Amino acid sequence: MLDRAWVPMTVASLQLLGLVRILFSVASVAGPETRINFAIASGESTTTAYYTAGAAAEGALVAGQSSLPIWLMAAVLIAGSGLWSRSQKLIWLGLLPAACIVLGVLPELGWILLGESGFYAGSLISVILVLVAVPVVVWRLWPISRAHA
Repeated sequence: MLDRAWVPMTVASLQLLGLVRILFSVASVAGPETRINFAIASGESTTTAYYTAGAAAEGALVAGQSSLPIWLMAAVLIAGSGLWSRSQKLIWLGLLPAACIVLGVLPELGWILLGESGFYAGSLISVILVLVAVPVVVWRLWPISRAHA
């Protein structure tokens, strides 16, 4: 029943919708907070960046939870369909969780290695990587399943 021609398009749409939901959820997480302290008498100022450890990973976890219903719908269609091989099904099923992991780990790693600028670099790299990789994988797997339908 799930070997119909509409299944690949539905799965691809759900995966991309889940990606958008993940990106919006991760974008709502606050980054490092910068505070500028002025010493009135001496005229000096100091700038300090504060970051709550694990905030990016926590944001990725929230993003994963917010996209869970979408992922579950796609998982039911993928698991019940014979349009993909076992390895292709695993790629489909791991796509959104992998995006959450990348979006959570790279900013944390950047903060640990380089501080505030590393956080922003890690965030930018992770978003670009996810924005390129997920659609490319969807684009590559969709015609394979359409050929079998």
